[in-house]
Amino acid sequence: MQSHVIILGRVVGILKRNWRAYAATFEARATASAGTVAALVVPVDRRIPRIRIVTRQAAALANQRIVVNIDKWDKTSKYPQGHYVRTLGPVGDRAAESDVLLVEHDIPHSPFSPSVLACLPTMPWAPTEADYAARADFRSVNICSIDPPGCTDIDDALHCRRLENGNFECGVRILPSILCYYYYCGNYEYLNMQILQMLHGLYVQALPLMMKLLEDPLLYI
Repeated sequence: MQSHVIILGRVVGILKRNWRAYAATFEARATASAGTVAALVVPVDRRIPRIRIVTRQAAALANQRIVVNIDKWDKTSKYPQGHYVRTLGPVGDRAAESDVLLVEHDIPHSPFSPSVLACLPTMPWAPTEADYAARADFRSVNICSIDPPGCTDIDDALHCRRLENGNFECGVRILPSILCYYYYCGNYEYLNMQILQMLHGLYVQALPLMMKLLEDPLLYI
């Protein structure tokens, strides 16, 4: 019988710990002087142990979903030591729980920086002759959007019309936001890098994938 070769190794060092931001629920445990509270927060991810933090905001953080970072974990301690970062909202709140998913899956959803917004076309914006020349003109056709009232990105539309030969022409238009972005500001390398970092497929809530200016319905028509 042929023997199996088992490759063995050993850990010689840790270059960087795989710690990230964690969504957790605040749970006060003990009170010290000057209003400081030593607390154990319970991470949403059950694989992560409770994290000990020290805060002066115990009353405000009670029953809140918060974000914490781990700073260290002494070998003699049962729990890692961390610090409070920010509050997401009350436990059970739909917006807060949606943010919990974003934090737990490490999905970028912070607002764009002023330097990125500076790459956008200036407002008020209006179509140019070059825009008309590069596009098919359907302004004479009755086109109906299927996006709900109050929607900021009108990118799904239909039309139906009878042709001269008696047939019906049905048009379905689904415009990915990223195509709209590339049309108006695709020449900025730095902006492209920021957009690519924010691309994802999780449809939890309306995230700032596109800047507010590019959500103007005029740009989608």
